[in-house]
Amino acid sequence: ERHAGSLLWGIRNLTKGNEFLIDLAECKHYLNQAGSDLLPTVLLAKLTDRMLGHIAKLCENLSLHGLVILCGPSELSEVARISQHFAKTGANTVVVAVVHSLSGWVQIPGWIPTNLGFDSASCVLSEAAGNIALSRESLDTDIYHFVACGSSPLTLEVAMQIHPTLCFIGVDVAQRGLKLQ
Repeated sequence: ERHAGSLLWGIRNLTKGNEFLIDLAECKHYLNQAGSDLLPTVLLAKLTDRMLGHIAKLCENLSLHGLVILCGPSELSEVARISQHFAKTGANTVVVAVVHSLSGWVQIPGWIPTNLGFDSASCVLSEAAGNIALSRESLDTDIYHFVACGSSPLTLEVAMQIHPTLCFIGVDVAQRGLKLQ
């Protein structure tokens, strides 16, 4: 449940804006699509003072009490800069970073014994690949769908979820010298 009168905003580009109200009625067609179409991942590049000012102004214009940023480990320093800028300028917005990593850079031994992001990534990619596979029937044509998930374990996990006819793992293909012919 949300606090009465509160709004949930999605921001597609933090430095340029492109914000939209996340409302169930407006976003109903995004359900069961894992969210990457609604809020695509955009790399948080090195921020200039001007960009920090734009972000602060955006948060002020939207009356944001909190700004939650999903980021990789390499982007944490930029999120910290946003937080420092807000503290220095007296902004009323609290900045929270939710770190994810498929590469294993983010681990918290004793608390989280696995990479943050692997399970989420496998679920999202499996759903997207599965949706494409299912849409083939409605197209009434053959389509060839190639999934490259960035890492062999992730690709294999997605393959185990969607049950493709064939699954090629890049490292294995290279070691064996296989070709698609």
